[in-house]
Amino acid sequence: MMFGDSPSRGSATFAAISQAFQVVDIAHPLRTFVSPDTTTLDATIAINEGRAEDEENEFAIVLDGTRIYGYIASDFIFDEEDKPHDGPADGPAEAYCTPIKPTQVVAGNTPLLDLISLFQEHYFFFVLTRNTLSHVVSFSRVDKLPFQLSLFALVIGVEAELIRLFSGSQARLSLGLLPEARLAKAHELFAIKHRNKRDAHDWPDQVLLCTTFIDKVTVLLRSPPLLARLPFESKGSAERFFGLVHDVRNHIAHSDSILRVLPNPAALQNFVFTLKQVIESLTAMPSMPQ
Repeated sequence: MMFGDSPSRGSATFAAISQAFQVVDIAHPLRTFVSPDTTTLDATIAINEGRAEDEENEFAIVLDGTRIYGYIASDFIFDEEDKPHDGPADGPAEAYCTPIKPTQVVAGNTPLLDLISLFQEHYFFFVLTRNTLSHVVSFSRVDKLPFQLSLFALVIGVEAELIRLFSGSQARLSLGLLPEARLAKAHELFAIKHRNKRDAHDWPDQVLLCTTFIDKVTVLLRSPPLLARLPFESKGSAERFFGLVHDVRNHIAHSDSILRVLPNPAALQNFVFTLKQVIESLTAMPSMPQ
């Protein structure tokens, strides 16, 4: 499933971020190409000689000119007696390579976020640059910086929309929905950042900017008219999702692996899809009602 555009500002924001990076930006270059008569043993030796330390698997593409027979992976398992279901024997790569399915090839200029749903079909894809297989991209590569930046930008977009909703004439009312302890923390930060502004109560917009992401989510979830317009069945499901957003935000900010909180393609797909829905809902909202 691809994330299509719509005329709203939310879709424009999502589309702009999704176009910022392409699949090739996180893909790993293919380094090994062998002829059809190369033995599988020689092919795996060639793979491991050029193997990068950060890659869990490498591949040799078996080809003859422009004809591609398939691939051999670095974890190719040999069976010296060639017993069925126990693994292939050493022999010509043409006979033992795995054919590349058309559904396992993606264009290098595919928007990065459009790749997410495809990982539920295959764990890795070969990347086509012009008419050449040039890279390979596996699910583990979503932990690379370009993808993390894409997710982080979406989360920042959510926070920017919350600031828009709660600022201006609504700022004082919005801050009033925070627990006293959290509001006191925002006032403390305001006093540190704005020493020339004596009374925080006179500067609600500036105090709002001193709240955390979770503080702004708290205000959102404590405003029933706004909560009703979010894509969640209950307040509890909204709280759980925004808690996950907060975890993802913190993992990226601290250069930790996002796979600790989004461990599989289904979890990642659901997260990004819901995040898009949230952005759409927020951008369609007017400022917080009185």
